[in-house]
Amino acid sequence: VKPANVLLLHDEFGGLHVRLVDFGIITLNESAMELTADGLTVGTPQYMSPEQARADDVDGRADLWSVGVVLFEALSGMLPFDSEHTFDVLLQIVQNDAPSLATLRDDLPAGLIDVVDRALCKDRDARWGSAKEMAAALRRGVGLA
Repeated sequence: VKPANVLLLHDEFGGLHVRLVDFGIITLNESAMELTADGLTVGTPQYMSPEQARADDVDGRADLWSVGVVLFEALSGMLPFDSEHTFDVLLQIVQNDAPSLATLRDDLPAGLIDVVDRALCKDRDARWGSAKEMAAALRRGVGLA
């Protein structure tokens, strides 16, 4: 998930809906893995979760990390981890904690900051358990629930 894959659409009632497009590589099965070179990194590094950066096993919580990066960038105007060099980005993701939005935007609701901060936890067990859970917290965080 990265900003280029997020579309905002209006419905006929004026409601705004978010749609994800261009999933690229969603999962790799065993035969695809046999064709993949060892050490190959697939994806945009700035949006990769720590487990992806370490080439560990991933699950849906890696996508929630990426959504957290997109929200962080949209709300702060900057990426939590960035460099001209891919290796440096991956090293930052693995070694450094993401900055909290609270240090950059004191005008944001605390609930919204908490959603993004939790999405960017290095320990995937500390992240949101599902997209549904994160979406509900996001609605509460901005006062829509």
